[in-house]
Amino acid sequence: MCRFKFRVNVLQISVVYGLRQASKTEKNLKFLLQKVLKQSDVGSLGRIVLPKREAETHLPQLESRDGISIAMEDIGTSRVWNMKYRFWPNNKSKMYLLENTGDFVRANGLQEDDFIVIYADIKCGKYLIRGVKVRQNGPKSEGKKPAKKSHRDLSSTAASISSPVAQAVR
Repeated sequence: MCRFKFRVNVLQISVVYGLRQASKTEKNLKFLLQKVLKQSDVGSLGRIVLPKREAETHLPQLESRDGISIAMEDIGTSRVWNMKYRFWPNNKSKMYLLENTGDFVRANGLQEDDFIVIYADIKCGKYLIRGVKVRQNGPKSEGKKPAKKSHRDLSSTAASISSPVAQAVR
């Protein structure tokens, strides 16, 4: 299984999104996790299942399955999305979720195989989220579902994305 790290190019962020104090922002952002979205993540239920290891390592520890409210600032728009971070018991393990994500997914036009990236601003303790669209090569054929991307394919896809925020680093 491949792991990818993303670097935030703050100069690009500041030019495209007009962030103030970009040089300070660059030093404060820490990549936490990325998630390739599945159909269930972008469906009508309004929840995204998070990668377990990264959620346990980088997000707040949850005391109960009811979870906590977590504010996620959209890097692209500076809009703050109020989501709920919780877990479901899953056999002897846990499955971590972000709920109340439907409006964020729709506002960013996210679909299956696109992905989200979550960062933390380590100076002020807030969380930032970015929806990243994966370009479709060529027109979609009617009735045909695009081939699933493997995690190996993700590095080349992420590297080719015109997103000013994420650059894949192997």
